[in-house]
Amino acid sequence: MTGHAPRDIVGKDTKLTQAEVLITQPTIMVVDDCEIVLEVTKHLLEEAGFHVMTRSSARGSTAAILKEQPSCVLMDVSMPALSGTEIVRLIKEKSDIRVL
Repeated sequence: MTGHAPRDIVGKDTKLTQAEVLITQPTIMVVDDCEIVLEVTKHLLEEAGFHVMTRSSARGSTAAILKEQPSCVLMDVSMPALSGTEIVRLIKEKSDIRVL
């Protein structure tokens, strides 16, 4: 499969299990309170070959990030109740996950 983009790994004719797909594709978690942003971002990232998880609320996102350990998190910094900046602070306090 050398030279194939990640999206080529999972096609209609393959017999990969969901667990194998998760191993072969980096996981990106998108956290945003705007459903349109979540849908468009998820679609674009999946087309690029990533496994995408979405969260539409800041509440519970810290726990989900710590539990799921995604390869990358794209986060809205201005959400109601709990800002993305506050979630980053909590993640830094509770883990050694790198934050850019």
